Amino acid sequence: MSISGEDLTFVIQGPVHHDSSCATIDTAASIKRHFPDGRIVLSTWKGEETSGLDVDEIVLNDDPGPVVSVLDGLEIVNNINRQIVSTAAGLARAETPYAAKVRSDALLTGTGFRSLFEAFPLRGQEGLVFERRVVVSKEFTRSVRSFVPMAYHPGDLFQFGLSEDLRSYWDLPTLQGEALAAFLLDEPPAVWYRMFDRFRHTTEQHLFLSMLRRSGIEVEHANYATIGPNTPLLSERLLFENFIPAEAHVLGVRHPKFEGRAQRSLADDCLGIREFASWYVSNAVGLPSDEVLGGTAPALSATLKTERVAREALKRSSLMRSLYAGRFLERGARNRTP
Repeated sequence: MSISGEDLTFVIQGPVHHDSSCATIDTAASIKRHFPDGRIVLSTWKGEETSGLDVDEIVLNDDPGPVVSVLDGLEIVNNINRQIVSTAAGLARAETPYAAKVRSDALLTGTGFRSLFEAFPLRGQEGLVFERRVVVSKEFTRSVRSFVPMAYHPGDLFQFGLSEDLRSYWDLPTLQGEALAAFLLDEPPAVWYRMFDRFRHTTEQHLFLSMLRRSGIEVEHANYATIGPNTPLLSERLLFENFIPAEAHVLGVRHPKFEGRAQRSLADDCLGIREFASWYVSNAVGLPSDEVLGGTAPALSATLKTERVAREALKRSSLMRSLYAGRFLERGARNRTP
């Protein structure tokens, strides 16, 4: 059964971009090009310039501001609250059976995500938090088996699924008060890929772990780098039972902001359709797949591994730390990009 455009709402969330590598007017136009019958909701901030945008509805939200971490004199912003507010408010306006969450600086290039949604119907009986799997981007769908390992980390750049499933995923409170205090660590974990901030989890981990808890699935995960003896199998099972990650060109979406070499090397270290298919064939179908599909570990080249180690070393210099922090402060103060 093919999903028609009339059954689909696209929620464009985030600030309105006018002069970036992809303006929001281009985002809306790209959706109209591929889904002329689809409904488009723009969920952004009060005070944004929205004239000329070809969308069906505009939701103007109060900007909750960023979460700020101060470590070694550097301030790093995290736009998790902004992402929660804008996405949830947009999804609340989706009256169609299906919805897609799209960044306000992305481009739709095809309809592959719709086919992927229908292609993998088999699921287990445990660890399910959605009625159907949600299709997500490979970018930032990290793996415990990655060169930079992180568990419970489905990507959030692009999401497609049942509207009710997406609404439930984004139905969580913003980080305030005690919850915000618990989200900040005294010191980051002592790992070689240590972040610049004191955030307990990445945004992607916080969203998924929160959804698991709301579904009655308790997972012990002290911080973003936690990997216990049972973590690899459990993280993969929970992620793949609930999400279908795929490369941008397979989905039919582009994220120009994340197409630089550093971002591409990060994406190569993430989970895509090959890794998902390998797990699906082995676990949902019950056939051996490692020899054919290569298992569930991302295949990062030796060159890209070397580059990643070099970047981590450079990030520890005071100059690079300041440049990194300055870039994120500018993003939080001006662009307010989730």
